Amino acid sequence: MSACSTPPRPDTDAGKALPLDAYVAAGNASPTMLKASEMLPADWRKGEHYEVEETVRNDGLTNTYTLNSPYGQFEVHGDDQLRYRENEVEVLAALQEYGVTQPMVFGLGVVNGAENYVEGGAQLIVYPVRAIANVPLGFWNYGSQVAEMTRSRRTFYEDSYAEELIGFSQAKREFAGRTSVDPYTTNPAMQERLDALSWPSWAGGIIATIGTVPVAGIAGYALTGASLPESMHLVNLDKAPEDLRIENRRKLKKMGVEKRLREAFLSHPWYSPRHQTIIVGSLSMLTGANGQPVFISTAMAAGSEEHAFTMQRTAELLRAFHEYASPITGISAPEGLIVARAADGAVVVPLVADWGMWTPGTHGLIDAYDRAAAAEPATTRKVLWVSGRLSPPMAEAVRQRGWLVEEQIFDRHLLAYEYQEQMAIKEALMGQRIFPRIGD
Repeated sequence: MSACSTPPRPDTDAGKALPLDAYVAAGNASPTMLKASEMLPADWRKGEHYEVEETVRNDGLTNTYTLNSPYGQFEVHGDDQLRYRENEVEVLAALQEYGVTQPMVFGLGVVNGAENYVEGGAQLIVYPVRAIANVPLGFWNYGSQVAEMTRSRRTFYEDSYAEELIGFSQAKREFAGRTSVDPYTTNPAMQERLDALSWPSWAGGIIATIGTVPVAGIAGYALTGASLPESMHLVNLDKAPEDLRIENRRKLKKMGVEKRLREAFLSHPWYSPRHQTIIVGSLSMLTGANGQPVFISTAMAAGSEEHAFTMQRTAELLRAFHEYASPITGISAPEGLIVARAADGAVVVPLVADWGMWTPGTHGLIDAYDRAAAAEPATTRKVLWVSGRLSPPMAEAVRQRGWLVEEQIFDRHLLAYEYQEQMAIKEALMGQRIFPRIGD
């Protein structure tokens, strides 16, 4: 693989599985068939441009759906991922409906490039000291990205190094932010559309840049980029993957993650920059806690995109418990399962599940959590925080074992984070580049 290429998507998971999935799979040889009409609200089952097939497969925790759309048929693992895919379908339809074409984006890119560099030139003429003082920062950021490229390889979710260096990937991330989609999505139809519209936008900006370099020079560097408020705790999609990795590496080091482990995690093929940043950001917010290196070590077992998303959601559940229930003081992984300890003496289990069912696999899983809770001294209560829901039989069986079950944590807490992220991205990009405002 050349230094400027993006690693190919892994063909298989090489037999790797998170311990959580291993427990479920060991006790459930065949999936349970459910009905979408009983699992999803009406607007999730059918929209103007998509429809979910009625048959749903459940492995004991996760629902797998078949989503049909004009842009292809998708097998979707999990309720949260279904919401993302449906949003992408609606964005694709909106782009088509509003007639957003390559020539249109090219023209907007020319206008954008001219505006930025004219403003940069004016700064250099009217405020030469202030403008010149900002130039080294731009060069330093660029140099840091190049240095990071030699340190950590890119995951298959990302564009090539060459596309990043010439600015195409920046245009792509901005366009994705405008349309409320993840630039690292593995939806091939969405990626194809993002590429098709981002290349002309990038080209338009480059043409304007070439025509004004003698006037504005490098002062334009000082005008690019926008940062999200630190209080958002979330991902700034305006930043290059290398910049995100630099920040994540710093946070991991501060949390006590040793060098070999943090470099392996930052280069893991199944964790996109978004996955990595949300996981690291969530763990770093557990102020006063220890055990974050244990979480990262457990996360290394991920062998698929679904596993990576499960670990992201697990970290978010811990963050939500820390903020809304009781501060997390420690993280452990008995039998490879993530278990936390809270300041009030609670043993906390963050469980990522769409619809938990009482199967031999989940029975064995709860047995393992019982053993973990029993090993903790002075436990005041056992808390199971579930991202989705448990079936009544499973919920009753778990409660009979002494667990306090809290369900639908995603709807109650995590959804607010994602809405904040979406709004913050749009606000941060406002005025940075001119793009069609789809979905505002």
